[in-house]
Order: sequence, then C-alpha cells, then structure tokens
Amino acid sequence: MIDSSTISKRPLILLAGLLFAWMVVMNIRPIQDPDFWWHLASGRYMVMHRTIPKTDVFSLTARGSLWVNTYWLQEIPTYLIYRFTGFSGVILFNSFLIATLVFLIGFADPIHSTSWKLRLAGVAWIFVAAHPRDYGWGEKASLVTFGFLGLLTYTLRTGKWPMESRLAKTWPLFFMIWANTHRGFILGLLILAGYVIERCLSGAKNRSQLFGWALSCAAATLVNPWGFRVYGMGWQDFRLSPTVVSGWASTPFFHLEIFWITLAIFWCLVGWKVFRGDSPGFGFFWASAILSYMSVRYASIYPYFILWAVPWLVSVFSRRFPIVASAAILLIVLLIIAVFSWNLHPAFGVNRRVFPVDAVQFLKENDFHVPFYHDYGLGGYYLWSMNGNPPILVDGRYPAVQGYRDLLPAMIKANRGTPEDFYHFLDSLNIQCAVLQYPKSQFFHRPFAAYFPRDRWALVYWDDQVLIFLRRLPRFQKQIREYEFAGVEPDSDPLFWRNVIWDHFITAEKVSVHRELERNVVIHPDSQKALFWRDFTREQ
Repeated sequence: MIDSSTISKRPLILLAGLLFAWMVVMNIRPIQDPDFWWHLASGRYMVMHRTIPKTDVFSLTARGSLWVNTYWLQEIPTYLIYRFTGFSGVILFNSFLIATLVFLIGFADPIHSTSWKLRLAGVAWIFVAAHPRDYGWGEKASLVTFGFLGLLTYTLRTGKWPMESRLAKTWPLFFMIWANTHRGFILGLLILAGYVIERCLSGAKNRSQLFGWALSCAAATLVNPWGFRVYGMGWQDFRLSPTVVSGWASTPFFHLEIFWITLAIFWCLVGWKVFRGDSPGFGFFWASAILSYMSVRYASIYPYFILWAVPWLVSVFSRRFPIVASAAILLIVLLIIAVFSWNLHPAFGVNRRVFPVDAVQFLKENDFHVPFYHDYGLGGYYLWSMNGNPPILVDGRYPAVQGYRDLLPAMIKANRGTPEDFYHFLDSLNIQCAVLQYPKSQFFHRPFAAYFPRDRWALVYWDDQVLIFLRRLPRFQKQIREYEFAGVEPDSDPLFWRNVIWDHFITAEKVSVHRELERNVVIHPDSQKALFWRDFTREQ
C-alpha cells in the first residue's frame, strides 16, 4: 500500500519540481559577466599548453609578472564544457548548477525542525534575494564559494563536528579543493575560526582535537601551485580593488531590494532573540557580523550573507509562527514564481548589449592586431575573442597579476586627468588604437573630441557599445580612407553638437555627415545610436 504521508507530500513534491525548473529557466540568459571571458581564456591556455601558468601570459605590460590564479581548477572544466557543447552548454550547466546549489542550501535542515513547506519558501527566498532584479545570477566564478559556504554552514549548524560525522572529517579535502577554485576559502576559514573559538570558550574537552582539525583545514589550503601566496593575494584583493570596479563597489539598493529587506529582518530577529535571553553563540555572531559588513561593503559578496541568513530565518519562523507560516507558504512561493516570471525571456549566446561582438569582428576582419587602449571591464572579452593577439592592456585579473597593481591605478589616474595626462599615458605604452565604451556621464559636451582629437586620431567604427579610434599613422592610411567618420561625434551631447558644430557646417559638410550616418545605418541597421543620429540630423 502507498503510505499516506507520501500522498500528502505529492503536491509539495510537484511544487518543489516546479520551483527547481523555474530557477533553471530563470538563469537561461546570454552570457553577461565580464570576468567569465578571462576565466575561459585561462582554461583554454591550460588545456592547450598542458600547464598551469604561474606568471602572466596574456597582457601587454605585465607579461612575466606573478599571477596567483586561485580559479585554475574550475577554469579547466569550464573551458572543456565550452569546447564540447559551446556557449549553450555553458549556460545550461550554469543554470542547473545555480538551481541545484540554491535548492540544496535552502532545503537542507541540519536539525530536522522545519517543514517541507517552509524549506521550499527558503529556497525561493534565497533565489530571489541573491538574484539582482532584471539581471539574474550570471556566470560567476564565486558560485564555488557559494556552494562550499553553504555546505560549511550546514556542517557547523549540525553541531556534529569536528569528528562526530563523516562530513566534518572531509573538510580538509574540501578546503584544499576550495583553495584551488576560488579565493573565497579565506572567508570560510574566518567563519570556521569563530565557531572553533566558541567551542573553546564553552569549555570543550577535546580542544586538542578541535585545534588539530581546524589547523588541518587551514594547512590543506596550502596545497596549491602558489602555496602561502594565495593568502597574500586575498589580502591584496580586498586592500587594492577599486570601487570603480562594479564587483568591489558598495552594494546598491536598486535591483537588490530583497537583499536589504532580508538584512534588516535578520538583525531585527537577532536583536529580538537577544532581548528575550535566547542569544545565539559567538560563532553565529562572528559569522553574521563578517558576512553582513562585507555584503554591504562589496557588491559581489551579498549572496553569501543570503545563504547564511535565510535558513536561520526560516528555522526561527517555523518555531515562532508555525500556523501562519504553514498557511501562507504555498501562496508566497507561487506568487514569487509568478512575479519574477513576468518578463521571463530565456535565451542563449552572448549578450550583445554588454559585449562589443561586432566591433571585435571588425578588428579581426581588418587585421588590427596592434595593442589598443580599452576599458577595464571589457579586457577579459578582448582577451578571449582576440585569442591574445594583440595582448590586452588590462583585464579582470587585477590584483592577482602583480604587474596590474601599478598599471590600473595609473590607468584610472590618466582617465581622470587632463587630456595631456591621457596622451602621456598612451604614448608611454605606444598605444596606436583605442576601443572605447561611451562615457557613462556627460561631464564634457564632446569628451572624445578632447581626448582623441581628430587631427591625431580617426574614428573608424562606432555602434551602440563602443567606438574605435586609430592614430593617424602611415600604416593606417588605407583603413582610415575607407572607414573614417570625419564629421560624426556620436559621443557628444546632441543639443550642444547641433548648436555649436552642426549649425556652423556648410551645406557640403552637412551632406558629407549625412552620408557617413547613412553608411553606419547600413552597417548597423539595429543600432539605436546610428538611427538616432541619422534622424536627428535629418530634422535640422
């Protein structure tokens, strides 16, 4: 006979399957993480050369300097997945991995005190709180730390450690793998240290065994190609990474509203429990404080706080509000699925609104294999798509590549300096080409007219993502004659350009500009900027 408990759980099993499938589909989206590309390029290099590079092999200025690559063990399988299945396979694998990790972390109940319904709510809560609204999870290398940190959280909350369970005994092996796949293992060791201190303060009898286990976990992280240097790189990462890089900027409220609400609820409930005399231990406070601070300070770390906080919140709700929670849970989960599916558009490939796919194709077709100036965030994409020829200026490996520690600050300083400072920076590196994103804010009416004056540089390409400038050198004369846009300034403020530039053109110059704009519309028929500037000048 069929067990009645199994029959009663069938709707929940169906809901769990629906929730898992929904999480998979929600993350089927074109590749959009800038760091994905240099990880893929690194994996390609290791597979092709059958070696782990310990010094930089990709860049123009830092080649040969120390490169502490704590991601190498995940980059090889990532590249192999791409090699045999293409980008579609990578996207599907990433989607299933995210859904699996979130489901396991949210559904796991180390003390067996939470109902299926609340655990499913925890799964949905983790997914949407660590899911930037309108952006999705992305192809983050940090998913490794997300998974290991979730497993560590489960282990610590069981209370069966260091040697009371097989899972705890395997943690030195886990830390060794973790240290070779992502630098977040340092965060795991910090959290583990807090719980070890708590055990010692509570008068644990097996202190020597406890310290031996903790030290074995720490020692296992030294089994890597760089040894203790991975710790120095981790420190440099937090000390040097600039806030102008999105992943190291402070966590914004917009797009991450559910994270901030979760953070507020978490600390309100912690305060409430302390007030009632039911205070969690030192290890809990230690981990909570570290994860809260880092999640607010660094935009890339907030998912770690979510995986830590939500299971605890769900367990508190299950004990304090069992009737209300049980009655509302199915409606909440279904509502979350409905709301977040409103603009669901699964897609594969590369996000062309983020990466200059057509511009790279233009460079390849015209054999522009000369070092070029480019924005920091797109360095990884150029590294992958140009196959290292030419070597890139800088990419997302800062500060793991030692030579980047001086280069990137100098690059940022040149960007923020005067045009003369910028010219000096380009000349010092013998840069003859520039592939530039549009300025994010209009500080100057004609920014590139100042930094790339047309008597020295020629605009030969522009679309919605980037512009390409070439120095006016004899070696580029042929390409400049064929492709130059002599009268167009697509980075300019349209009203200023019309009043100051366009209105002073003679008829022949206006006709020439119209021809250039029409030519670009033919090349890029879907370009919003090309269509805008063509229609804008037609109206004048």
